[in-house]
Amino acid sequence: MSSASKLDHYRELAGPIIHAVILETGKNDVKLIRKKLNQAYPFEARCGQAYRAWLSEVHSQLGFTLRRKNSSEKQLDLFDQP
Repeated sequence: MSSASKLDHYRELAGPIIHAVILETGKNDVKLIRKKLNQAYPFEARCGQAYRAWLSEVHSQLGFTLRRKNSSEKQLDLFDQP
């Protein structure tokens, strides 16, 4: 099985799960979506092709990524205060 077909296979498995989570939670509460998707992750390890396919499918269905803000950005705000 080629790597492209493996990614497609993982996306086919992940798609319905992600869709169900989005229907259940909606798209407004990003923290809740992140938590529910984390709980629903169907594969063993969060690395490799399965995880890449999962993240790609999440991005595809949501239309945005679920990245957290960099904590160092918050620290810079301390120095910008008048």
